[in-house]
Amino acid sequence: MRRRDLLKVILASPAAIGVQFLTPAAAAQAQPSSFAGPADVFNYLRTLQHLKAEFFRQGVAANLLTGVEADYLRTIGEDDAALLALYTQKVTEIGGELTPAPAVAFGDAFRSRESYLTMAFDLTNCCLQGYLGAAPALFGQRDLLQPLLGGFGTQARHAAVVGIAGGRPAAGGIFKGPTEIALGRERVLSDLSPVLGDAHDAAAHAARTD
Repeated sequence: MRRRDLLKVILASPAAIGVQFLTPAAAAQAQPSSFAGPADVFNYLRTLQHLKAEFFRQGVAANLLTGVEADYLRTIGEDDAALLALYTQKVTEIGGELTPAPAVAFGDAFRSRESYLTMAFDLTNCCLQGYLGAAPALFGQRDLLQPLLGGFGTQARHAAVVGIAGGRPAAGGIFKGPTEIALGRERVLSDLSPVLGDAHDAAAHAARTD
């Protein structure tokens, strides 16, 4: 099942479980995304971070978790907000134009603990793979690549924490092999389309036509 289709299921049925991810063979079919330049890369990362920061902000407000779990996911949201601010600063520093934040809608994702952790796991892993897919666009620009790779490491920790909270198995759940799968921008935006509103359509179009 494509991640995009699964998100639609989660939005329609908060009890949905069993997130299915791409196999390495399927991921190999994904076409790499191109970027117009560093500002385009960081605006893309801003989109991912805005989505995650808002998701976890709403999740924390829903009070579905307690104790250590609540602390962990609150910290994830704080990390995402900090990365959003960092990438916004980077776009400004290099003289780029900031793209508007996309509208987001998470449906019934916060109806229960299970639905919250299910979508958190899927969104976090999608963004993680998106980071890795964007990295080659900054190769040769060490000062710009480092903030992206730092964010990628943070996303990996987030994915592990959310997976553990959701009771995912180690093999095939939290760990999907010795290397992470990279996804291009077009595929990531397609998979996230169920939760991204019309404000992001122009950026999705740009990803297809760069």
